[in-house]
Amino acid sequence: MRLAVLTFVCVLAQFTVAQNTPSFLRDLSDSDFAALKTQADKGDPEAQFQVALAYAYGASVPRNDVSALQWLSRSANAGFAPAMANLGLMYQEGRSVPADQNLALQWIQKAADRRDPEGEFFLAHTYEEGIGIPRDASKAAEWYRRALDDGNIPVSVNLGLLYLEGEGVPKDPREAVRLFRIGAEAGLAKAQTNLGRMYYDGNGLEQDYAKAIMWLTRAADQGAAIAQSNMAVMYLEGRGVLRDPVEAYKWFLLAREDDDAAARAIPVLNRELTSAQQREGERRAQVWAKAHAAGGNNLADEILSAVEESQQKEQKKPSENVNSFPAPQPK
Repeated sequence: MRLAVLTFVCVLAQFTVAQNTPSFLRDLSDSDFAALKTQADKGDPEAQFQVALAYAYGASVPRNDVSALQWLSRSANAGFAPAMANLGLMYQEGRSVPADQNLALQWIQKAADRRDPEGEFFLAHTYEEGIGIPRDASKAAEWYRRALDDGNIPVSVNLGLLYLEGEGVPKDPREAVRLFRIGAEAGLAKAQTNLGRMYYDGNGLEQDYAKAIMWLTRAADQGAAIAQSNMAVMYLEGRGVLRDPVEAYKWFLLAREDDDAAARAIPVLNRELTSAQQREGERRAQVWAKAHAAGGNNLADEILSAVEESQQKEQKKPSENVNSFPAPQPK
């Protein structure tokens, strides 16, 4: 039976200096925003940038991309590098403005030249994907490295993948491991997922299934779907853990909303597990989702709803021997 293979993940360019809502916006009150806007109206470029973020995220004000663009433009034209980077990304994506790759590159390049870590990241991503310019993995690696040197830890994932594949740089799994570890130790789920995969393969370091499970668990507990699917594969194989098809089923259930491989694996497992085993897997997934939803994990809330819906649709099957589940075959 062939179900899934372990997978690598990368970091994508996203609007603003944080991949999630910037921390200062989470508790931004109406009075805080009013004070911020007063400073912005006086010409403070950093305040203008923060007002733009408030509009972009709908923090204390209704979300309004047009207003975000206007404030970003004011801040960028005043020379504030983070605004330049994000204004370039808005032109690149055509967000509230017609897409213009020339303008996008100009603003992103200006930010990168000022050693703005996000600008360097966006420029590297632009070269790696060939957005409006010829694809150039070598330049992408150069700018990812600069971004990392300037404190942008998430790009360690992207740069690590370039070294893993030998794109734009000499192929070097050991360097990939070193870079993934930087992000993993900083708590980045994507880096933890990739480091876990390297331990699983024994690529660039000694194979160690226990450490693979350790890093994948850290990522999976953050709601990282690829890590959850990879955990499921390891429980099916019994590598680094006791073989447990029910635990594998649990992790596939948790991953299915964001990972197609997990969604495809579930019907296969449904044919192999007894109804009792399926119910136990659903129960475990529900326990995990409830525990993480209590910690403020929005993804866990979505997973919990999906699991409960699955339980309502459950079809009863005759009981089968728990030992009838066959070992998966490697792809």
